[in-house]
Amino acid sequence: MISIPRTFIRQLRAVLRRAGIKSSALGGYGHRLLFQATPDKLTIRALSLDVAIECFVIGSFDEEQLIVPLEFLEDWQGRVDDPVILERRGKDRFSASWSDGRIPQRAEYATEPLPKGWKFPEVPSDLHANPSSLWAALRDAAKITDAGSSRYSLGCIQLRGDRGQLVATDGRQVLMQEGFDFSWEGELLVPPLGVLGCRELAHDSGVAVGHTDDWAVFGIGNWTIWSRINKEGRFPRVDDIVQPMDRAIATASLVPRDAEFLAASIHRLPGDKDFGQAVTLDLDSRVVLRAKSEDCPITTELVLSQSATTGEPVRVNMNRSFLARAIELGFNELHVFGPTTPIQCRDDHRTYLWAVLDHESALPAVPNAIRIDSATAAPPSLTKQRKNRVPMPRTQPTAPAGADDTLASRPTEVAATQSDREETSVTVSPIQQAVVLRQSLAAALGQANKLIRQLKRQKRQSKLVESTLASLRELHDAA
Repeated sequence: MISIPRTFIRQLRAVLRRAGIKSSALGGYGHRLLFQATPDKLTIRALSLDVAIECFVIGSFDEEQLIVPLEFLEDWQGRVDDPVILERRGKDRFSASWSDGRIPQRAEYATEPLPKGWKFPEVPSDLHANPSSLWAALRDAAKITDAGSSRYSLGCIQLRGDRGQLVATDGRQVLMQEGFDFSWEGELLVPPLGVLGCRELAHDSGVAVGHTDDWAVFGIGNWTIWSRINKEGRFPRVDDIVQPMDRAIATASLVPRDAEFLAASIHRLPGDKDFGQAVTLDLDSRVVLRAKSEDCPITTELVLSQSATTGEPVRVNMNRSFLARAIELGFNELHVFGPTTPIQCRDDHRTYLWAVLDHESALPAVPNAIRIDSATAAPPSLTKQRKNRVPMPRTQPTAPAGADDTLASRPTEVAATQSDREETSVTVSPIQQAVVLRQSLAAALGQANKLIRQLKRQKRQSKLVESTLASLRELHDAA
């Protein structure tokens, strides 16, 4: 007999789904679990082509081994600690019993043999202890990867053994994190599995790391995760674009209130979504961000008046998502090396940098701008705004020197217009006149429909401008 809390079954199912091991992945061996009980411990194992997971539960058990189809976990999981009791019923069947509320549940299932080729990986002989911050570092690194890249393995996280670093990039941004103990030589590439860094397994006891010939291994609490190493992939030389800090020509130092205000406001600024959500950072005695769009052509400024700048005046155009990520990662200093050079953030153990956009598209200061000062405006409410439909941009963004994938830009769509029909005066029969009249009416109907569409589009744009201005007035008056 094997007894397992329903809450643990719920956690197990969530972890397996984050690892990509799902009951829908039929075929192979990814949809089966091995339950192996000894008198003092229950071990559960799951295996797929690229990931293996093992966890254990300490307790008192009868010696038993069951092969359990993964889809059964959905029936057994729960939010309470009531147990699920698994009992073998003969050679090829087992039963499960549990309570759903106060209603007893019981089901019988057929056991399955282990599939051919099912071989669980070994645990490395030496696992090196690391702080619990490594788990969050893996989660942050996974957000920087690009699974769609074909030139380099930008869909992987690089583990630098001798330097104890995690490196991730998508060709437009780079995150380097260090201060870890991997204790091997060279670099390993592992996919950014959703299970690595997942909150379901966050643990204060730290993370143990090691590797075998084919697997990188991470141990956290009573869980062990194997991630298959990408041996064929190539990783770009991101160190070449990291600048020494003394070369920065200007630095913006954000106070916590301004950083919070910026994080809550930056995505509410107007912007053309198909052009990298551009925003201009202007450092000239104060920190100012500017944005506008074709639907909202009035420049809007966020003035971070409580923050300070040092160095030369400089104006940089960038994708606002990267700036928002820097704030999310907890950086409070932005180091600018020039209008065409990647912006860089750094603390004791991390370096984050990202590409800038076309310098010629940076927005200058204008006298009639809508200006919102962080000292007088309260952080805006995070209400969901209506999605804007905006035209495609006319300019191309630029990538940093040394980056391997550039910021892609879609081609501009050009709508063709029809020429007006020229009428000719000819002598025709009544039937021919009727045909000509029908064609003329069809053409007139097409032109009328086109005019109606244009008027509706103008009406939507007017409402969009009014909605945007109302939102900005709300932001300005929210003090």
